[in-house]
Amino acid sequence: QLYQTFSFPPPYLETERLLLRMAHTADARAVTSYFLKNKDHLATFGPERPDDFYTQKYWEEQLPTIAHEFESDQG
Repeated sequence: QLYQTFSFPPPYLETERLLLRMAHTADARAVTSYFLKNKDHLATFGPERPDDFYTQKYWEEQLPTIAHEFESDQG
């Protein structure tokens, strides 16, 4: 388990057709790919994104921050 240091488990839901869990640093490439593939669609209603939002480096840096915010009950 990648989040063994959490004081409580992160969300996790698995069904026959779905796996829903917190992303971790190893998922940076997949997260980047998702946002790149859906960039035009999400732009119609999402917030403005920083220039580096669509890079793997951005997500490699953001995902640990998101995990920390979850653990701190701030995310």
